[in-house]
Parts: sequence; C-alpha cells; structure tokens
Amino acid sequence: MRACDVVVVGQGVFGLAACAYLLERGVRVIALERATPAHDGGSSHGDSRVTRRFNFENPAYTPLFDRSIELWRELERAPGDIYLPTGVLECGPRDHALITSTLDAAAAAGIASNVLSPAEVAGRFPAIHLPDDWIGVLQNDGGVIRADKAIAAYLELIRGRGAEPELGRQVRAVEQVGDGVEAVTEGGETIRAGSAIIAAGPWTTDLVPEVAPHLTLTRQVVGWFRPDRPGLFEPARFPVFLFATSAGVIYGFPDFAGAGVKIASHEPGRAVGRADLATQDATSDDMAPVRAALGSMLPGLGRTAAALRTCLYANTPDLEFIVDRRPGRPNIVFASACSGHGFKFASAIGEILADLALGEAPRFDIGPFALSRFALA
Repeated sequence: MRACDVVVVGQGVFGLAACAYLLERGVRVIALERATPAHDGGSSHGDSRVTRRFNFENPAYTPLFDRSIELWRELERAPGDIYLPTGVLECGPRDHALITSTLDAAAAAGIASNVLSPAEVAGRFPAIHLPDDWIGVLQNDGGVIRADKAIAAYLELIRGRGAEPELGRQVRAVEQVGDGVEAVTEGGETIRAGSAIIAAGPWTTDLVPEVAPHLTLTRQVVGWFRPDRPGLFEPARFPVFLFATSAGVIYGFPDFAGAGVKIASHEPGRAVGRADLATQDATSDDMAPVRAALGSMLPGLGRTAAALRTCLYANTPDLEFIVDRRPGRPNIVFASACSGHGFKFASAIGEILADLALGEAPRFDIGPFALSRFALA
C-alpha cells in the first residue's frame, strides 16, 4: 500500500492547482486522473474562459477574482500568457438581471461602474452594434483566462516540484478510515493518505454521492466564427462580451489566437445522465439559435461556425459552486465543477482545497459554497 499526505483525484484545473499549491508547501502528493489532464470529456479543456471581477451571479466572487488574478499572474511566464485583460462588456436592457446584478456587485465593492450607451459602445468597439434601448457595462480588468496555457503551466510547475500525475488511473472509491483516507483504484490498488481532495468535475457524484441530488450535467456547445474584417475582432478592439438576448445570456471572445470569435450560450443545455455519455457531437444546428440571437449586433461575424466543440456543465440548483468537506468524512474535501463558471477562479479554489486538505482555514469564507445550503432550502 502506497502512502502520502494528500491524494488528489482528478487532474482538471482544480486538481492541478491544488497539487501545485500542496507541493509548494512540501506536502507529499499522489495525483490520479482517469484520462488525461483537461481531456475533452470534462470541463477543463479548450483554449479560453471568461474572467470578470464583478459577477452577476453573486457579489461574493469579487475577492475570489482578486486572489485568482494574483495567482494567475504568478503562474504565467510573461504578462498575457494566461490572464489577458481585454475587458469584459456586459450588454442588455437596463433592467435585465445581467446588468442590474453586475452593477450591484460593483457597488458592493465600492466601485463605480463604467456604463456606456450604444453609441459609446460602437465608438470604442466598432464591431458591436447594440439596440437603442440597451446599455453596456465595461469591466476593464475582466478578460480571458487562456485555459490551455493554464493547464500546461500547472503541469510544468507540478513536474518541476518533483511530482507526476498518474494518468489513466480511475478511482472507484475514496473513504475515510480512522484518522486518514483510503483511495481505491479500478485496478485494485489502495492508496493511504492523511486526506483526499476530490476534483473529479462531472464525475464528482461517483465519489461523493451526497452531491448527486444537487448536480445536473448539461451538454454545452461552443462555436468559432470567422469575422469578415478580422482587425475589428482582435483583442485591442474587441472585448469579451456577455449579451442578454432573447435566447438568454450569450458570451464570446475576441479572436486572440486567429481561430475565429468563440461564442456560446451560458444557459444550461441538454441534460446528460452521466459524464461518460458525453461525446464531441456538436453540429451546426446546435449553434444556429445562438448566432441568430446575436442578430445584427455583430454584423461582421460569419453566420456559420467554422469549428464546434462540446463541454459539460455540472449545475447546482442555484448555479453556484460547491466547495466543502464530504458529510461525516472531514478528511475528504471536494469541489464540484462549479456550474460552468469556475475555471476563472481555479487558481484560488486550488489554494482553498489545499488549505482544507491540510486542516487550515481558507482565507475566504466558503460558507456560501457549502453543500448543506441545499438541505436548508
């Protein structure tokens, strides 16, 4: 039986970040991953994620953003390698929840919002044409987290600290045994540790069954569209955007890598019974309603996606995170896949998971992310 201080199950971005910060403290870690880091069946793959300081979902995320950006900047080799501050422009009718909740989050932090009229938006970002009755809220320090670069940087950091994630190692159970834990792999190996971190993304329910009633997996589709005038959609002239359309919130990115403008719906997609059932099966029919909902707001963008991908959201009923200890098993800590908006905070969440696994108090109040909130609802 092998032994370590902390066994980490899952090597998506949360698991990788947790490993990196444990190793930084001299902790002995064994890291297990059922496939490969950021494989395309989970929630950590792809080239980009949105990051926003003020989040319409919850104002409590603001300090988490601040810490995550500190850690992303420490991780990147040069400015812009991982955190690319293009600005984030949130647009919609003045009374839409996307707008009002973002303004409330900024106000809660004592920050005045940068509110723009449609004409002001067009003046700064010529590719964007808003309806006359909409407004824009610009967050200058929002932007892009380059997801693939973050994954690669964490892997390099982990290997530089003398560890190597064990790939193709599916874990079938993690249980508390006495004052420690035991993780049992599909191959029958038992690994003994002082504590465990479960960062299994959409497979969390297999190892933390108490979460199952509160997580719904949904298939999400993203597409890349070629612009007619590429220069208008480069990061210097085009921000990350969130639009409150008739089809729900749609988000997109500048063409920072020459692959096109990535857009997708943030609304929960079609339910998937199990993570193992997810496939890369996106078609143009999936993206047609999303592109149609943008209407004439992005007139210089092609109508047909040049490339398509799928990913999974693991949604809670309130579309927030779960970061907690497993009930009755205090040496097992876990994070859910965070309802489709967790990657941008992954550096800070990895640090929190490391704190919890070592019995230390996190620097943030994680009470709002407790599993028990659903029992109280």
